[in-house]
Amino acid sequence: MALMRLSFYTFAGILLVVLSFYLGPFLQPAADVTTVLGRELGGTSHFGRNISDDNVKLTKRVSDAAYSRAVTKGNSLYCLMGMTVAQATVHNGGTSLESALQDDIFELEGWQRFESDSTPYFGNYLDAAFAGLGITKNLYTSNKINSVEGSIHEDLEQFEDDPKDGVPSGAQFMNDFIVDAGVIIADKNKNVNNAMQENFGKNWASIGLVVTHIRQWSDAVFLQWMEACSFGSGSISNVKYIFRSWITNQDTQEIVFQALTTAFGSSPTIGTWTARLSLTQAEHPNEFFAVLGSPNGAGSAYLLLTHKEKLGVKTINKVDIFVPNIPYTITSTTGGGMASAAKIMLLFYVEAPVS
Repeated sequence: MALMRLSFYTFAGILLVVLSFYLGPFLQPAADVTTVLGRELGGTSHFGRNISDDNVKLTKRVSDAAYSRAVTKGNSLYCLMGMTVAQATVHNGGTSLESALQDDIFELEGWQRFESDSTPYFGNYLDAAFAGLGITKNLYTSNKINSVEGSIHEDLEQFEDDPKDGVPSGAQFMNDFIVDAGVIIADKNKNVNNAMQENFGKNWASIGLVVTHIRQWSDAVFLQWMEACSFGSGSISNVKYIFRSWITNQDTQEIVFQALTTAFGSSPTIGTWTARLSLTQAEHPNEFFAVLGSPNGAGSAYLLLTHKEKLGVKTINKVDIFVPNIPYTITSTTGGGMASAAKIMLLFYVEAPVS
């Protein structure tokens, strides 16, 4: 019976991968869900986004309560990023915020590398930014899909316990890296929780299914960054830029639009790279915190604050918002616009905090 169950899961996993390749562009992306002091429950989902220009979402005003929560979350994440491991542990009531995932367990837990469908979704949309930053576009792409059953250990340090059979979730983490320049690019991602909800329902966790530990973008991209650094002989601690390419998450869109309207007045225009809008912690603290606390911003913060032992203490003090070609004007925060088709990009600047 166990063999039949695993065979079914294997078949289901492979079927999910095939369907994802061909039907992905027609699916709607799911939002990140994060907590301030806990772990991410969701990752940025670009997996099912429509990459054509007819993917239109109306720009609508984020509620005051939701925007306030984003500001509060961003402020908390900002403070945690600047703390040492010991300080963050004390701040969190004695429990370390360091992720248990510090070593590559992709293959062990049922993740396969797919190179045939690994062309970056962002294409040439970031080329102007690369040129402006003096970065040579020497990309390393890592495309991982949780498509086969894995061996799931509870002991992630010594792996001495008996593993359980893990169900393939169909989740995907595809991210790109420019190692020598310290660039991380979030490209095409669908986290485990969202994938499992789609395949087994919202209550999947209550029916006894065992899945991979690599569930959040922040953990996956960290392991992929280590892989890229190993391949390119780079320094793991050399993270300088985090691009969140092509924002389709509607919650993030609404928070970004509200932040820009608050900072720059009514009808601000998000321009191309040379006319980009910037928010800094020093000049626009609340607006900056709101974007940092958005679904897409929080994942970047979690990457830094939960992997300090190998990345070092790093923080984010600035975010650039831009589009690749056609400027996007926020004409109203209450309706209208082609927000997803505008291909809005976020660039978070990473640096060591000033002591």
